[in-house]
Amino acid sequence: MNSKKNKYEGKKYIFKKNSIEKAKTKYSPTYYYVLVKILRYKKYINEFKKVINYNEDNPAYLNKLIINIIEKTGNELNIANNKVYSYRKYNRSIKKCLKSILKDEEKNNKICNTNVIKVYKKIVNNEYKELRNFALKKPKLFLEAIYLYTICED
Repeated sequence: MNSKKNKYEGKKYIFKKNSIEKAKTKYSPTYYYVLVKILRYKKYINEFKKVINYNEDNPAYLNKLIINIIEKTGNELNIANNKVYSYRKYNRSIKKCLKSILKDEEKNNKICNTNVIKVYKKIVNNEYKELRNFALKKPKLFLEAIYLYTICED
């Protein structure tokens, strides 16, 4: 009999097994393209790798980092964590929430206080020079915003 641990993955959010791998496969090309486009120079790319402790020989660390980024993005946008998600449903929930927040901002002419959305807007507005330095100071928030941008471009 299979245990629950073998059917699900994630810490704060519960994802169906292999959902993260499917999301990684689908979004990786766009995600890395945006990441490299923003960091642009080899100096920033190498420094960023050091800051996030990136090691090509340790895929388990990279998987943990990806799950952490996905979950923190949902947490910042107050996505319910009492459901079992496939990556599609989870991303739909994030997009719906983002759309609602942006619509509310525009309608009420107010500025959002969610950090990930602030950084997301800088990506949308091509403020790459500012983002390069920010990426080295707050790498996880930067990666969350790129994730948000990537799934919204889908």
